[in-house]
Amino acid sequence: MSVTVRSIWAAALCCAVMTGCDDSAVVVEEGGTTPVEAIALLRQRRAKGDSSHATVVVRGTVRISEPIVLGAADGNLTVRGEKGATISGGRAITGWTDRGNGVWGAKLPTGADGKPIYTETLFVNGRRAQRSRYPADGGFFRVTSVSQAVCQASVTTNRIFVNMDGSEPAVKLLAAVPKDELAFAQLIAHIKWDVSRTPIAEFSGTQLAVDAVQMKSWNVWGANDFYALENVRPAFKERGQWFYDSAAGEVLYRPLAGETVCEAIVPVDGLETLIAVDGATNVVFKDVSFAHSAPTCNKGPTRLAPHQAAASVSTAAITVDRSADVVFRGCRFEHLGSYAAWFREGCRGGGVFSCVMTDLGAGGVRIGARHRLQSAEAKARPDVDMKVPYVERAPWMTSFIAVEDCEISHGGRFHPAGVGVLLTHASDCSIVHNDIFDLFYTGVSVGWVWGYSGSPSQRNTVAFNHIHDIGQGKLADMGGVYTLGTSFGTCVSNNVIHAIRSYSYGGWGLYTDEGSEGVVLENNVVYDTDDASFHQHYGRNNIVRNNILLDLRAGQIAVTKPEEHRSLTVERNIIIWTKGDAFNKYTGTKDEKAKIDWKGNLWWRTDGKDVFNGTSFAEWQKRVNDEGSVFADPHFADWQNHDFTLSPESPALKLGFRPFDVSSAGIRGPW
Repeated sequence: MSVTVRSIWAAALCCAVMTGCDDSAVVVEEGGTTPVEAIALLRQRRAKGDSSHATVVVRGTVRISEPIVLGAADGNLTVRGEKGATISGGRAITGWTDRGNGVWGAKLPTGADGKPIYTETLFVNGRRAQRSRYPADGGFFRVTSVSQAVCQASVTTNRIFVNMDGSEPAVKLLAAVPKDELAFAQLIAHIKWDVSRTPIAEFSGTQLAVDAVQMKSWNVWGANDFYALENVRPAFKERGQWFYDSAAGEVLYRPLAGETVCEAIVPVDGLETLIAVDGATNVVFKDVSFAHSAPTCNKGPTRLAPHQAAASVSTAAITVDRSADVVFRGCRFEHLGSYAAWFREGCRGGGVFSCVMTDLGAGGVRIGARHRLQSAEAKARPDVDMKVPYVERAPWMTSFIAVEDCEISHGGRFHPAGVGVLLTHASDCSIVHNDIFDLFYTGVSVGWVWGYSGSPSQRNTVAFNHIHDIGQGKLADMGGVYTLGTSFGTCVSNNVIHAIRSYSYGGWGLYTDEGSEGVVLENNVVYDTDDASFHQHYGRNNIVRNNILLDLRAGQIAVTKPEEHRSLTVERNIIIWTKGDAFNKYTGTKDEKAKIDWKGNLWWRTDGKDVFNGTSFAEWQKRVNDEGSVFADPHFADWQNHDFTLSPESPALKLGFRPFDVSSAGIRGPW
């Protein structure tokens, strides 16, 4: 299946407006014209009848204390960078003094309210420093048991009690924390695919209490879930870590060996968003960096409830609403508190091209409204009917957004459940030729409606991406590419996906979750995952075709929930593994009960032993009515070293397998 990139016209437009020299450009730089003044000047020009395309040139680092807001009056605008242009929401910490025993300290700068900035993020010498953490090595303790006292009056005061193993050093450590500091310490709990971050309300004996929303029935905190502690003074012992001293209004830092604190920056408290575009058309940002946003809008200790894909994060460093053709090209997004960019409600066209997004609090790009219209709203809005499986585009929907040739990496640094690219209620978007890696949850996620009730997420393309080093043993139930809900016309193709690690279960390569329908997954290479290369929880009429799926640790293809309708067509795939059964013990019989059309697949265990649900390949074929597949060596040139060239005699070719260029996945360079 070919991939149509729907943003070519937007890219061409971007290139056109970048050429030439604009003598009327307004220059923004530190100590000179501010962004607010530049926008006001351009608005004055337009009020006098100047309707030409406007240009703002950003030079050097420009620090802001509130979002730069562009509205309907600010369209036909190019913002381009020169001389390392950076729009920063950070403030420098100065006046560092040696406090002895390897600790340096400094007062925090004051915010707009005249009070010291509250921070949970510190960047030292261009590096996100680790706040005092226990365990210090990035690992976790495991919960012994959890209970809760449900408060009906307020979900925010529901109390959850976490019981700890009395032999754990964390018990002694917490007992040594003064009560006035305990409220600024935090419990970070990893609950399957979610993360909770809450201040510690009380600690007594071996029980820790936090005030948090009531646990969800489908994702209850439980024994063996991970937890860690942050901003606990007795744990402040490691080089490179820092501690927020609430009483003194300062930060303490232990420099790395040989390190001098040349630069230390904290985000302005509550400044999640650096740029907010609402109602504008044809706005282009080129060669500008965006840095130092806050992880939440809080001006005090963060309290975040578990929510898949860090969806509870309210905003991003860049937000775009009700706008058309907003483009970011050649930009850099780094040292951010949450997502880098979010095309939210009612956006059409534009996207992010040839950009770098790194050191991210959550993920890279988020596309689509946070919530679909609820039933009362839908009745008042006849243009939306969520009860049908196919939804025509309504004004609140976002569509035709592209993310192309971008590096999205080192995410989840504050919100571990952040996704590389997250599409919620969005259609006709293209996520192509990106490198997405070093995340703790899913690489690309498409769709935000569970079940078959209908979804706006139609005709999205996820293609030619290199997605790897996902999960890293920090969360569970994830995929290199994850789909959810009805998604007719959506194609996941020509991606290379590998190194997917889960802490308990669900380290999958390709994952069609609840109600996924009408999705085609073809020409993908998946290898080195903790669980099946392809997993479907439940879905309808999805096609898994012409993929290379190999050497998975726990079964090769899995379907969790058989249904009365056809769940899958699985055809012309090459499936290789080195040991164990073709199906894992949890889903093997379910695969046989599910209605799956098996057609022309090539299966091969490298030692030649055909083990299929505990029986031979021939017996399995009879049980599932698959007469077209074979068990044979595909004759790759060197699959262990990822050379998937097939010899002319390969039985896969005789089955109709169509070779594809694995090297085409990832960024098309040079930029």
